Amino acid sequence: MRLAHISICFALTAPAGAQFSVSGGGDVIPDHGGGWDFNNVDHAFFDFGEASVFVPEAVHCIDSVTIEDLAHPWVGDIMFVLRDPVGVGHVLTLRPRLLFGASFGCNDTVSGEFTFVAPGTSAAGPMHANCPGSLFPGTYDQAWDTGAGITWPEGDENTFGTPMNEISGPAGHWTLEIHDFAGPDAGRWSAWTLNGNRCKVGTSYCGPAANNSTGQSGTISAIGSAAILDNDVRLVASALPPGQFGIFLAGPGQMTTMPATSCGTFCLDGGDPALLGRFLQDLFTVPANGSASLAIDLTAIPTGGAPMALVPGDTWNFQAWHRDDSQFCAQANNFTDAVSIVFQ
Repeated sequence: MRLAHISICFALTAPAGAQFSVSGGGDVIPDHGGGWDFNNVDHAFFDFGEASVFVPEAVHCIDSVTIEDLAHPWVGDIMFVLRDPVGVGHVLTLRPRLLFGASFGCNDTVSGEFTFVAPGTSAAGPMHANCPGSLFPGTYDQAWDTGAGITWPEGDENTFGTPMNEISGPAGHWTLEIHDFAGPDAGRWSAWTLNGNRCKVGTSYCGPAANNSTGQSGTISAIGSAAILDNDVRLVASALPPGQFGIFLAGPGQMTTMPATSCGTFCLDGGDPALLGRFLQDLFTVPANGSASLAIDLTAIPTGGAPMALVPGDTWNFQAWHRDDSQFCAQANNFTDAVSIVFQ
């Protein structure tokens, strides 16, 4: 039996497919009620705490799940699940340090704000790598194994071990569930936030770029969705010299050449020069943080001819060019590396 729970949520409205951050309330984490259970990770779920938020657009990936005022006296008892609007669950963390038949799992108390991110992306690693003794509030990798030889049985309870950056689903109510598999204790959380659709898309190439006057190599990445119908790609150029101006470039092909007129490497090829895209209407000045971005319209890439509408199956490549300090670079300009996107 599930606990009935209704959350009031606050959403940042955005166009379909855009990044989002939605927050809602919390719930209690009820005691398992069946005594101590060494082995269970794969039976029918008992009572659990749950709270939902409304996501107003299709989800292409999950960036993070933050749980506020989480409190439970024995983290090895509990499992965290994110469930989509059609009922598919995704394990965020599974009973840290539980060992079949020989352990109650990690006995650390959790208290405070905890954030889950995709595997391999936090400094701390998964919760189970920090037990016992150092499971402090902070950011941890998602994990669907206990770190002690037990892995979630894929598909049990319609719940899967899906990397957060690969989780997708429709707009609607997304639910955080926290399950307690052993007595005699309970817990709670007061609120939670779901962040998504800031997915990186594409593959970087032609790097590292030549250092610019910041002493760093300029980089470019793309976030959003590779689906043409979503029309949701934002280019982000980083580690650029503040105060200089630049533009984003595009092309259907790749090449590597070092123009005599630049300190950097040009990585795009249009085949026909008319196919090279230059976002001249979106000239940018690099702000103090060294990062510039542009949401591009996939229905109107500004090539040398008429604007081009991309279609599923197209591969396009993107790069940023920028001015630079002539005392560092005699040609006074440079390029980032490049990113290639196969559109769907």
